[in-house]
Amino acid sequence: MSHSSASHCAENGQWNNTEPVCEIQECQLPSQPINGAVDLLNGTHTYLDVVRYRCRIGFYLIGPEYRTCLSSGEWSDVDTQCQVVDCGKNITVPEHGHVTYGNETTFGNLAFVNCSEGYTLDGWHTLNCASDGTWSPQVSDPTCDAIRRNFLYVLITNCELCKHNVNMIRMLLYTVKVR
Repeated sequence: MSHSSASHCAENGQWNNTEPVCEIQECQLPSQPINGAVDLLNGTHTYLDVVRYRCRIGFYLIGPEYRTCLSSGEWSDVDTQCQVVDCGKNITVPEHGHVTYGNETTFGNLAFVNCSEGYTLDGWHTLNCASDGTWSPQVSDPTCDAIRRNFLYVLITNCELCKHNVNMIRMLLYTVKVR
């Protein structure tokens, strides 16, 4: 209410104050959260108006999604914030392999899966922390499978004489064929 709520009749027969006027209570515009936004659902910020908070992709709300303008001119509840999604260090480490995480495990950062020498990766090498808090793409846990080499390959690569002697390799090939 603006003006005084009491009026007196003056000597001239007129009221000493203008007629009181009721005004609707306003709330200050709420601050926008970092990496988020506030929507005025009614387009105004007066008594009983509601605002809605939302976060950018890769972030989630901490605090209420909706707040109401109270008769005191304050907003209900506490300020809302947007927190970045964290995928954590939870990628299954394959046997005979390892996982390397970047500086952070939060939305948009990468992790890498590698296998030890002699093993090959069955799965994705590079994973991205997705907006839902999972490492993507990830259909199943990665595995490191032993590289299968045939008998002749193992024999030739481990034979010192064979590495420098073409005739020795021919003889080995003939021996394998004959058997």
